[in-house]
Amino acid sequence: MLCVVGMGVLIVGSIAVTSWLEGTRTTNLPAVDQARFMSSTTAVSQVGWLGVNAIDSPVGVTVIACDAGSPAQVALRQGDLILAVDGVPTPTMADVRLRVEAALPGTLITLDVVRHHVTLRVQVPVAQR
Repeated sequence: MLCVVGMGVLIVGSIAVTSWLEGTRTTNLPAVDQARFMSSTTAVSQVGWLGVNAIDSPVGVTVIACDAGSPAQVALRQGDLILAVDGVPTPTMADVRLRVEAALPGTLITLDVVRHHVTLRVQVPVAQR
């Protein structure tokens, strides 16, 4: 499944968010982050965004491309494998998207990434969508 971090970019993203808000989707988000995510989606200006296009892989999320001028373009490369956001495992792009959208624009998030068989921890500033 191809997803883009950010709201309303692909229908797939809207469906995932809608079904999660209706309680039909479970995530790795703790209750505090779920509440923060729900409150941040009430004002579109508060939704975090990285600008990364990625697909689910057997062990994480593989970066396909980064949007030009996006925060992701500075820290991520095509082929990077995202394993966690802020230390929380993110096995699917939906999990990555929920963690990023829950972050307030202007904050730094930490991504655990595998690049060329080396595990890296990179910090990326969250932008406003």
